[in-house]
Amino acid sequence: MTENEFKNPKKIMKNGAYLFVRYVLVMFIAFYTTRLTLQVLGDEDYGINNVIGGLISMFAVVSMPITSALQRFFNVEFALKKISPIIVFNTSLRIIGLIIVLMMLLYETVGLFFVKEIIQYPKEREYAVFIIFHLTAVMTLVSFARVPYTAFLFSKEDMGVPAAVELAGSLYKLVFLWLLPLISSDSLVLFSVCLLSMYVLQLLFYIVYCRIKYTEARFLRISDKTLGKNIMKFAGWNSIEAIAGLAITYLSNIIINVFGGVLYNTAYGLAKSLGTAVSSLTTNLVKAVEPQITSSTVVEDSNYRNRLVLTTMKLAMICVGGMVVFFYFLGRHLLVLWLGKTPLYAYEFCLVMLLSSLFSSVILPLRSMIIATGKIQRYFILYGLISAISLVLMYNLLKTGLPIVSAVIVVASCHGALLITAIVTSVRVTTLKAKEIFKTLGWSVICLVASFATCWFGMKFLTDSYILGTFVSVCLSGTVLATTTYYVAMNEDEKELIKVVVKKIRK
Repeated sequence: MTENEFKNPKKIMKNGAYLFVRYVLVMFIAFYTTRLTLQVLGDEDYGINNVIGGLISMFAVVSMPITSALQRFFNVEFALKKISPIIVFNTSLRIIGLIIVLMMLLYETVGLFFVKEIIQYPKEREYAVFIIFHLTAVMTLVSFARVPYTAFLFSKEDMGVPAAVELAGSLYKLVFLWLLPLISSDSLVLFSVCLLSMYVLQLLFYIVYCRIKYTEARFLRISDKTLGKNIMKFAGWNSIEAIAGLAITYLSNIIINVFGGVLYNTAYGLAKSLGTAVSSLTTNLVKAVEPQITSSTVVEDSNYRNRLVLTTMKLAMICVGGMVVFFYFLGRHLLVLWLGKTPLYAYEFCLVMLLSSLFSSVILPLRSMIIATGKIQRYFILYGLISAISLVLMYNLLKTGLPIVSAVIVVASCHGALLITAIVTSVRVTTLKAKEIFKTLGWSVICLVASFATCWFGMKFLTDSYILGTFVSVCLSGTVLATTTYYVAMNEDEKELIKVVVKKIRK
């Protein structure tokens, strides 16, 4: 691959625009959908749905390493052009098929044991719990079957299609929730049926679209055993991170269930929904630049790659950090506006989860760079150790009688430690310097502190009217954040890119 083939800032901007528009629309729909889901299902059923979904996702750990591995190998092979794309695609399909069979066995053995013996739920809802367990399991398998297609599209930097599909799925779920109260049946079971049908339709669309547009994305009885072994080897190391990440997210949900019950699972589920929505901003930013991060690593253009990573870190931290600042001051009122009735501990859970998302926003670009190098063993081992220690700490803290919110504080602390691990590993395996990383983070922190101070000052001293003071403070704080980001945090190249974008918008 030549330099001009992968250096394409315009494509990053185009894909970033697709993903950002998708993110904004999906986020607002998701917030309203969560409110509607809570109203339709009720606190108890919402908590049951959350803990069962967490259990299913925990066993989906088998599939997650393959997802990252396929994305990485698609990017690498498309850059090197040593193996035909159709062979890469069909090799990935074979791997996916084998793992789907393994996941089915896990769900019907270990998963059922957890439902019967570990999970706490009202006995009168036992029948519904078993039905939604199986529906959610099938839903996860169907979702996993989409992985080769989405990985292929992202590697081709054809990101508008996945963005549109996800948006359509959110609208589909929203419409179904509006109709759900009109149907006389178990709302929790019907909601799971809706989600399953949505995933099936999305899979069918990906199959048809890829078959029509890309000749190399068709099922053929060909594969490359060496490539398959390399993918599985990479996924094996990646599984440490996947197991640890799911454990800290979903096993903590089970620990909260054991010590607090399903109502605390409701608050934790809402916090996860908010944290996921905010983290999706960083995920979309990274998706837009990840193919070029991998390509520039493969062709050894470290300067271009380092600039991409630092810029992505900066934008992600400032955007997510700005959300944390606003939620700190306005969170309680936003939760009432969002949910109507706010569950116990929802504000505290959400605030700490947003702080955890802030750490994750910086980790993701560094993680993409580490994976692109292939030198992943030490990073994933440390990731697993830190997560395991956090879970043990969480269990023992709750066992001593500390408030349930201590569990989410441990989750946030875990992500803070993982950020340090990602920085140390990046410096060790790439040419990126620690000085450059901390300089980027330092300027971003200055912008966020200035925004926080402005909002605090405005709400305390500007006016006696809470509504007017809040509006003025948020506007001033947002203006300060945008201004300091442009004049303090951005370098000349980034400023020039902003000017080009503004000119295009004006035209």
